[in-house]
Amino acid sequence: MYPTALAWILLLVGTLASGQRAAQTLPPLPPAPPEKNSQPVIQFDTRGIEFGPWIRRYIRYLNTFWIVRDLSTAGRVVVTFHLSRNGTVSDIDLVNLTSVEEFATAARAAVDTTRVPLPQDYPEERARFLITFIYNAAPTKAELSAPLTSEGVASLQHSTAAEVERRIGRPTTTNGTLWRYVTPSGDFVVVFDDTMRVWTALPSSFDLASIEK
Repeated sequence: MYPTALAWILLLVGTLASGQRAAQTLPPLPPAPPEKNSQPVIQFDTRGIEFGPWIRRYIRYLNTFWIVRDLSTAGRVVVTFHLSRNGTVSDIDLVNLTSVEEFATAARAAVDTTRVPLPQDYPEERARFLITFIYNAAPTKAELSAPLTSEGVASLQHSTAAEVERRIGRPTTTNGTLWRYVTPSGDFVVVFDDTMRVWTALPSSFDLASIEK
């Protein structure tokens, strides 16, 4: 289903200091970074597995490794990647929706450093994750919970790259499985799966008719 088969989780910075002790052996945490007005929003397919304790642990590490120095500029960075059962991170693709290159560098470093093994009962060898790093801004209502998906965006699900291009044209920029469209209505990001079929799109409430051919 789209996007209800995916888990949308928002955890505020600083709320996880008392997270549960890891069930698996993990590297010691470095000193916590200064408090920041920035938040990650995570999307992934749980495959029906209870991820509560695991995701709290994962976000604890992610927030520690996510170093934000610019505390004035607002923006978002979208990152997608695979996390393997043993904690290996691979296939990192990134779209920087800001003019601050440091935001992209910080987001990539946080993802690449946060190597937490998947829960032992996860049925696949690896999981695909999508993280939106929100810098110096409050998340939108759509980002706080499972958002309502516009009819146009929902109709993109499972479309091939060629089909997407026929409908809404060439993207402004591409980075692997991420296509970014800069439009008068704002940024629109199409996220493809490993077979280059649409997995999801952000924001899910985007009015696709505004850019359709």
